[in-house]
Amino acid sequence: MRTIHKNTRHVTAVLAVVVWACTIGVGFAADFASDEKAGLDQEFFDRFDLGFEAVSVLQSSVKNNHNYKRVPGYPTKHDRTKLQTIADFSLEARLWQGATAFFSYELVEGSGLNRQVGGLTGVNDNAKAYDNKFAEFWIEQSLFDERLVVTLGKLDVGAYFDANAVANDERGQFLSNQFVNSPTIDMPDYGYGVRIGYQALEWLSFNVGVLEDGHKWANIAKDHFSIAEIAFMPQFLEREGTYRFHVWHNSTDHEKLKNAAKNNESGSGFGLSFDQYLTDDTCVFARWGRQSDDIYEVDDSWSVGFSVVGNPWNRPNDVFAMAYGRGGLSDDYRDQLRDDDIRTADEGRMEAYYSFYINEYFTISPDIQVVHNLTGAQKANTVTIFGLRLHCKL
Repeated sequence: MRTIHKNTRHVTAVLAVVVWACTIGVGFAADFASDEKAGLDQEFFDRFDLGFEAVSVLQSSVKNNHNYKRVPGYPTKHDRTKLQTIADFSLEARLWQGATAFFSYELVEGSGLNRQVGGLTGVNDNAKAYDNKFAEFWIEQSLFDERLVVTLGKLDVGAYFDANAVANDERGQFLSNQFVNSPTIDMPDYGYGVRIGYQALEWLSFNVGVLEDGHKWANIAKDHFSIAEIAFMPQFLEREGTYRFHVWHNSTDHEKLKNAAKNNESGSGFGLSFDQYLTDDTCVFARWGRQSDDIYEVDDSWSVGFSVVGNPWNRPNDVFAMAYGRGGLSDDYRDQLRDDDIRTADEGRMEAYYSFYINEYFTISPDIQVVHNLTGAQKANTVTIFGLRLHCKL
């Protein structure tokens, strides 16, 4: 009982700090915007945009407490309730014609439930970064009427590749890693490198990137992640939609699942990411991908889902969304589980959330996930994860 009270006080305190920080930030933003009498060069300061974003995710698992008996080596004997918070401060500067610089610093508190119920497909993509760091630092130059864009520096790789209108933002859309980016793309969260985008036609674009994946810029020649993507943007039924196809390669050393002595293997894969508006308010999505089956536990995955904006029920800024996906086990990983007398099955995860619009700065999103065959074990209990996300953005 004491533990419950302690956790409750901790959760309340962190949420209070986030709300306080957002409120103070709103006040500062309003004061700065209205202070035109300070004699400053307004044209100069108009080149800069300061940003603040904070997300707190509270999640609790149900029926996970017996899985340690069903899955040998499982890390927990009890259901858990955990709070995870991430905040970042950003600065964007318009330098000269077509040039923009961007900088952001991330603060992270808590690792969430990924270790307990993340399985193979992930329960909270906000928790993939566990330390405070300079997240992004890049300069971007657009040329030829913005048809060609070159971005150089430390980049958020998933913001440029495998994008999706419905499922690509863990802070405002789905929480599960599987619905943010495909689990069959071995990409770094952030990486130093270059990205080049080219808008060939109104309905056709190309995107390529080469980034380090060894967490050291000096290693980019040896340990790098490279990806190429083509996107088609037809107007089906006069509605917007984007159909992306990608191939990638990661040259960082990997171990073979069946032979750890072979630890200098590289990985590769390919896949697609579709989104299509069916009405002004409803958009559907689909993802599929495949990767090397001798070094990755999941060698193929797919997911489908939809989102609906709240215009039909007179809440135009609210969003309801639902998705389902499966992570297909590689044959080598199945053999590892069978060696431990574990019957195998592909891991499946469902997620649904409703985003309540409070004002232009705050949203609150109840979230539910249901995962079966956790970590690929057929006998694992089906686990339900109840979540609540508070999102503040200035």
